Amino acid sequence: MERSAYSDEGIPPAGGHAASADSELPLLAVDTAIKQTARGRGDVVGVTCANGNVLVATSRGFLIRYYWDDMGNERASEAEVTKNGDAHIHAVFVDPSANHVLVSTRGSGGAAELHYVHRRWPRSRVLTKFKGVAVCAVGWCRPLDTFGDEFNGDGTYGSDDSCTGPILLGTEAGSLLEVTLDERLLQQKREAQPLTLLAGLSTPGGAPSPIIGVHQEYIPATSSYVVLAATSSALYSFSGGPSLEALFAQRAGVRPVPVLEAVASARRAQLHLYYPSSTEADGWGARPLARRPSRFAWLVGSMVYHGELDYESADGHGGVLRHAGVLPLPGAAAAAEAAAAGAAAGTSSAGAGGDITMRALPTGTEGEPTSPTSAQTRSLDDGGEAQCLAMTAYHFIVLSGDQLYAVNRVSGRVVAEVGFRSPLTKSVSGEPSRSINGLAKDDVSGTMYAFSDESLYEVSVLSEGRDMWRVYLQQHDWDAALSHCSSSAQRDEVHLCRADNAFAAWDLGTAAIHYAKVVGGVPPFEDVALKFVEGAQRESAAGVGGSGIGGSAQATDALALFLSTKLGVLGRGDRAQATMVAAWLTELYLDQINRELLEFGGVHSERYEAQVAALRCFLTSGPSLEALDPGTTCSLLASYGRMEELVAYAAARGDHEAVLEYLMSHPGAAAKALAVMRKPSCSSELIYKFAPGLVAAVPEAAVDFFITRAPSLDARRLIPAMLRFGEPGSNTEGRRHVLRYVEFVVEQTGCTEPAVHNLAVALHSLAPGEAALLSYLARTGTGGPGGKPLYDVRHALRLATERGKTRACVKLLCGLGMYEDAVGLALALDLELAKAVAGMPPEEEEGMRRRLWLAVAKHVVQQGGGGSGGGGGGDQQASSIKQAVEFLREAGGLLKLEDILPFFPDFVTIDNFKDAICDSLERYNRQIEELRREMSEATQIADAARRDLKLLSTRSAALGSDHPCAHCGRGLGMAPAPLLGVPSGGSIQPMFAFPTGAAYHGACCAAEVLALAGAQQAVRVRGLLARLAKVKPASRGDPQVSTMQQQLASEVAAEDPRSGEITVRLVDLPFVSEADQQQAALWAI
Repeated sequence: MERSAYSDEGIPPAGGHAASADSELPLLAVDTAIKQTARGRGDVVGVTCANGNVLVATSRGFLIRYYWDDMGNERASEAEVTKNGDAHIHAVFVDPSANHVLVSTRGSGGAAELHYVHRRWPRSRVLTKFKGVAVCAVGWCRPLDTFGDEFNGDGTYGSDDSCTGPILLGTEAGSLLEVTLDERLLQQKREAQPLTLLAGLSTPGGAPSPIIGVHQEYIPATSSYVVLAATSSALYSFSGGPSLEALFAQRAGVRPVPVLEAVASARRAQLHLYYPSSTEADGWGARPLARRPSRFAWLVGSMVYHGELDYESADGHGGVLRHAGVLPLPGAAAAAEAAAAGAAAGTSSAGAGGDITMRALPTGTEGEPTSPTSAQTRSLDDGGEAQCLAMTAYHFIVLSGDQLYAVNRVSGRVVAEVGFRSPLTKSVSGEPSRSINGLAKDDVSGTMYAFSDESLYEVSVLSEGRDMWRVYLQQHDWDAALSHCSSSAQRDEVHLCRADNAFAAWDLGTAAIHYAKVVGGVPPFEDVALKFVEGAQRESAAGVGGSGIGGSAQATDALALFLSTKLGVLGRGDRAQATMVAAWLTELYLDQINRELLEFGGVHSERYEAQVAALRCFLTSGPSLEALDPGTTCSLLASYGRMEELVAYAAARGDHEAVLEYLMSHPGAAAKALAVMRKPSCSSELIYKFAPGLVAAVPEAAVDFFITRAPSLDARRLIPAMLRFGEPGSNTEGRRHVLRYVEFVVEQTGCTEPAVHNLAVALHSLAPGEAALLSYLARTGTGGPGGKPLYDVRHALRLATERGKTRACVKLLCGLGMYEDAVGLALALDLELAKAVAGMPPEEEEGMRRRLWLAVAKHVVQQGGGGSGGGGGGDQQASSIKQAVEFLREAGGLLKLEDILPFFPDFVTIDNFKDAICDSLERYNRQIEELRREMSEATQIADAARRDLKLLSTRSAALGSDHPCAHCGRGLGMAPAPLLGVPSGGSIQPMFAFPTGAAYHGACCAAEVLALAGAQQAVRVRGLLARLAKVKPASRGDPQVSTMQQQLASEVAAEDPRSGEITVRLVDLPFVSEADQQQAALWAI
């Protein structure tokens, strides 16, 4: 079988490029679908199809239905329409679901009948109400109109496929009728619902005009109908509702006005609608049977009037046709000449070489099509008159004579054709040649068929959209061309052509955008950039767009637009080029800003502000920010003095460090730096780095910020920024705020870092007085590990010494254990402080405490005049002695009279110490008596212990043979119960009795101990039991046996196992061991 080829008028490749391999493939393919289609029922006289079903009418009055199952197997069924040999089938109409079929027949005398066939019926039924009515067009009610979501999509409507819904019938008399057919009523031989005459269509002279096509569409959004009806000379459109009857009732008595009129009527006329595929349809067209048509084609002779259908803009006058035009078909030369002769003035004539004029139908003020006017020409071959038409997405498939043409509806050119006859009189299928009678298209599945009187052929349109981008490109419909491109090379060609046209028209902005979108590298980037640079130079030389420096503004702006667009087009693999473009664009912006400043003498004009805003937007936007090289960009901005833009760029990059360095280097900008630090994206490391300058500049605000961010900031790393305030001469106000932060960290967060506490000591040591420092030392003196101070005591002691905080020095010396130095320093301040220090060492360090008290006593005696060598008066000496004796009482017994006597002069009168000496003697007597009493008690305890031991050696207990064993419950006179893993018998002691009253068999007692004993004791007990169990009872007098029995008794009978020490040691163990818990867990459900 031959495939189609492009005609000479096919679309040539644009721009001189060779056509792709895909473009060289044939557009049309014809394959035999069914041979012997009539199945012996005569010849094929008509074919129609819907929803995957093909209905074939034969010359013998049969209707054959073909369909294919899920496996692709062909199925067929027959229905008899008429047995009358004089009648023949004139036309067949099937609804979109292929359930309902109407067959129009003609008798020998021209008598017309209308038959109804349901898909389940074996024969048709004549509709008597249509007797004599010649139906030549049917407008079916589509599923979306009445059944909505109940439609199943398999040829039935929900659970009931018996009703057609309201359908429109067009007759040869020009009448438009409405009727509803119900298969169930007709099956019961009941009549159909009454006919309703809606309208009559006629010629301007009043003669009836046969209706050759009718279509209805329901619009749920407006509860209205749109009806298209066509005759051989006019096309009508009606809209309204809510019903068909109401739609036409509004126009009762008014002659319908056509929305389109043919230039000349023809013998053949057809009305076709194009239903978009699932990929083209909107949401309402997701179900194949529910899709609305989007385009129309009205074939009149060899002229096709076509356009779009816009249901949303349907008005009360029925205007739904948009962008209508007329297209001559092959062989339409005569019709075109007649149209040109009758067209209005200004219609363009046919071109040379037999070109045919294509006329577009411009829209009026309300959008309705008007009469044809001039348009561009299309080259077509002359041929026979068009017989049939079918529509695809971009082409009209035309059957004209023996040729099948594919005509592009956009360009009007014949792009492919198939000849059905050859010199060898063979058809395309290789069979004897037969004339092709017509075309039929399944609007649901999109399948197209051609048929002869015997066979059915499937006509396929292959990749019909492959060259549409080039068609739109030749018409300069840039957006449509781009939408139909399938490769990067095609898009590049569209962008390049559009850019060249825009540049030629000096539309530099459009040219820049589309030059930048070319990604194939042709023309090179440098050539395009040079075009704009040269354009800027020409502008500057000619003074275009202004004078002087601003003369080249338009071309410069276009160059900037080209670079910015190119930057957005470049991919990740073009990083080097993107960086170069971004750097160039940055310098271009900076140069334009400087030019504006120079032109207006430093005054900030509106254009200057716009350029600055554009630069900032460029520096901070996503694609350019990623492409810019930080080093180059920062150098450019700094060289032009654009520090604010530099800061904005750094901020956009998240380079807070550069921003902070810039701000901190400018006096008075610390508040702005603090605002940067407050951003969540600013890292803590930057806060630590710039904290010293921040605290020095704005201590109060800085401390407030640190307190706010306390949970995420490490106080230890902030301390270096505040150390300067711990030195003498620092700012008092700043020191106060730093101390506020330190106290917050210590009190609120519980910080234990020594650096923080050392700073706190330094700050408190600079305060007047010692109260604050002593209070702080007291609060934090035991908070560290092991009760040690949180601060460095030696460091604090050095600060306290340098800054004259003597009492703090005393406290710190005590903290270091240097009590002697602390007492010496305290004696210079206050005697009571020295006494307190002397009492601080722990009681176990009695020697230290005595030395401290002796030092204090020496100071008291010497300061009281006791050591003056008797030079003082007697009253003063008596007072000093009295004070010393009183000090002995305060020492708590650590000092005696003889300890302080050496501090007094050698010639002190003994009478002054009389009371102290008497007190000492009385104390010694009491100590002696206490020792005697303790010795007497110890002697009595020893005697009682000896008596108890003597009684224990002779103690005995009487137990009966039936006394139960505390372990096994058997009598002691009986053998013990069998014990698992514990030997018994032999020379093992038969029983053990305890003072608690409990008695055990020897083996039972050992078992009790083994259950509680440790591992080593259990080993010893088991060894003794094993050896004794092997010894016969007769050998008990053996010394070795006696020794082993004693050892066993010491191991298991030293105490009652159930109340002795071994049980007490295990009182804290859980009742259920860990091993038992694990075992129980294994059985858990």
